[in-house]
Amino acid sequence: MRVGVIGVGAMGQHHVRIYNEMANVELIGISDVSESRVNELSSQYGVPGFIDHTELLKQDLDAISIAVPTTLHKQVGLDAIACGINILIEKPLSDTIENAKDLVNAASDAGVKLMVGHIERFNPAVMKLKHLMDSGLLGKIVS
Repeated sequence: MRVGVIGVGAMGQHHVRIYNEMANVELIGISDVSESRVNELSSQYGVPGFIDHTELLKQDLDAISIAVPTTLHKQVGLDAIACGINILIEKPLSDTIENAKDLVNAASDAGVKLMVGHIERFNPAVMKLKHLMDSGLLGKIVS
């Protein structure tokens, strides 16, 4: 699978690192408005870097991670959808309910997969705690 990451701040850097470690995933490129961050990570991972995210979207991607500030999720997401690229977007989906609905509707209309990254759901520690809560071993949970 050919992937890219838009927004390589704190969360986006995790996406870059993990994609780089995954079998059957090829990290094609990264994008961020910070030229120094793009240069550093491009060099570290040996991938092209782009200041303009739309240039990354032209790189024949199967999927893109979007880890930009929440207020930019709608525009960056719509840009990816317009290119037919499947999306993993950091939570929350968007800054307003209307913007979130616009993203969901646009993805649905375009046949693009849109997934919000709720990573803690698959965290082994959280899964174990859920199991303990469900089993009743912790007693009645009141809050």
